[in-house]
Amino acid sequence: MGSLASRLLHLVARKRKLRVMIVGLDGAGKTSILYRVFMHEALTTVPTVGYNLETVEHKNATLTMWDLGGDDRCRTLWPDFLAHQFHVILFVVDATAVDRLSEARAALHGVLGNPAARDCRVLVLANKQDRRGALDDAAICNGLDLVRLPQRMWRVQGCSAWTGAGLAEGLTWCTQGAMGVVVSRLAARLFGRKELRVMMVGLDAAGKTTVLYRLKLHETVMTVPTIGANVQTVEYRNLSLQVWDFGGQDKIRALWRCYLVNNEFNVLIYVVDSSDRDRMAEAKDELWRILQQEELRRCRVLVLANKQDVAKAMNTLEVTAKLGLYELQHTWYIQACSATTGAGLIQGLQWIARTN
Repeated sequence: MGSLASRLLHLVARKRKLRVMIVGLDGAGKTSILYRVFMHEALTTVPTVGYNLETVEHKNATLTMWDLGGDDRCRTLWPDFLAHQFHVILFVVDATAVDRLSEARAALHGVLGNPAARDCRVLVLANKQDRRGALDDAAICNGLDLVRLPQRMWRVQGCSAWTGAGLAEGLTWCTQGAMGVVVSRLAARLFGRKELRVMMVGLDAAGKTTVLYRLKLHETVMTVPTIGANVQTVEYRNLSLQVWDFGGQDKIRALWRCYLVNNEFNVLIYVVDSSDRDRMAEAKDELWRILQQEELRRCRVLVLANKQDVAKAMNTLEVTAKLGLYELQHTWYIQACSATTGAGLIQGLQWIARTN
């Protein structure tokens, strides 16, 4: 027990060390991004022939970042660099270069098809958002065909290497997840916690990510629409919950079912915007569609009727009727809540604890 506790404390205290491979087409802004996060200023750069290597400190992580050239000749060298066993592949896209999106897609899927990249998390930076005509995150997701990556943790983050916008959020995502899972497992062994995997879904703007970070950080965090998945470990009583928060935009919902392959979830949290009466039929359709999946047949369902702090929000009886919850064959519970104030969220966790 002593050695286990010592190992846990060591993992919590030490800085995470991550190796990051930065790739993308020529002209995407890879080197500009590298030096923006390294020097915190915009630099004029020249095309990279070979690679640039810098170490970036971000919060509790040390990231060794390899910026590889992106022209046709340099791309043939990307597979050779994968021998360095990267934790994260950071793929930079020029969001204004619509005519090169198919080329970027081929380059991304080419490098991810290499067996050496199998376990890498993928952060796609949709760069040059400061320019007119830049594609948004959802359009980049669609253009790069990211729905073909169901077994991989990935995210799209809009950014600007020139202004620095979005880069800190991207780096923070890179450092999340992997070490948290290790610490969670050690803590579960040390303190006898039960580990549960939780799938959190709902329509776009329902408040899923706000709920996640309210549970994790106990404070309200400004969020952006999730393109991909956020994964956080939430500790409650004797439970260690690994919560997967999935984007809810129409084009992203197809990923929900994809992630069920080889992933066993114990609980489904379905977040509903209780103030949005116009979309309740759509919310019902998506809930019933995901619950038809065989992988969720034994899953318990917690419905969070969010935004109770908003005027004219429906109460739980109304939401229950709108979603047709009484017709479900699953074990379910509905909890009124507000992600902004935190009201009701602990009661939702209490239900999970009682039923698992």
